[in-house]
Amino acid sequence: MASEGIVPVKSSRRYFWIILPLILGLLGGFIVYFILRKKDIKIANICLLVGLGISVVWTVGMIASAQNEPEPWQVPNEKIFINYTEEEKLAQRLTLQKYWDEVDAKQKSRDATNAKIAAKLANRFDPTIVASAKKNIPELQEFTKGILDECRAVKSYEDYQIFLIVLSVVGEEMIDVTYKIDAALTVLELDGYDEHPEVGPLITETRLLSLQTSGCLADMKIRYN
Repeated sequence: MASEGIVPVKSSRRYFWIILPLILGLLGGFIVYFILRKKDIKIANICLLVGLGISVVWTVGMIASAQNEPEPWQVPNEKIFINYTEEEKLAQRLTLQKYWDEVDAKQKSRDATNAKIAAKLANRFDPTIVASAKKNIPELQEFTKGILDECRAVKSYEDYQIFLIVLSVVGEEMIDVTYKIDAALTVLELDGYDEHPEVGPLITETRLLSLQTSGCLADMKIRYN
């Protein structure tokens, strides 16, 4: 006798419900389970397990199929050529081999070009000019810093008068050196040495010092002239 509250399904129809999870997998198992859980819990559980099993089999099959599926760029194996004649197989292989040869040739060409560019960049800067710039630019910076420091030290009209006296003594020399600094930096920049990892920062620093010095002199002239 069936337990209280559960109405058994007729035996002739009991296993008919298994068809649904066989077709729909886990979804079919859930459907049958919720229909039969109060009528025949045994068949409901069986259908749920069958649906789960079918879904697992489908999933494993799809994963295995996806893993075994060759990529378009891979050299096809005999299974792909199964319906080809020997001449067609040979033609396909030759086409693919030609494609890969072209890819390899292009890659080698790119590598050779990159190597030439790297070598050209390495030999772009004259070591003599680099050594001279690394030695002389800091000296030019010290000269410019000296003028800037003297300019910033002017705090009164008396300081300004003294500065003018000193400037009148070394003025021509200072102007000459300033022009030489600008000309030297311009030549280095035109030759691309502002991109050199060591000379470039020196050029930038010197330009900045020159701008600061010019600004200080102009401001001092406005204040005390």
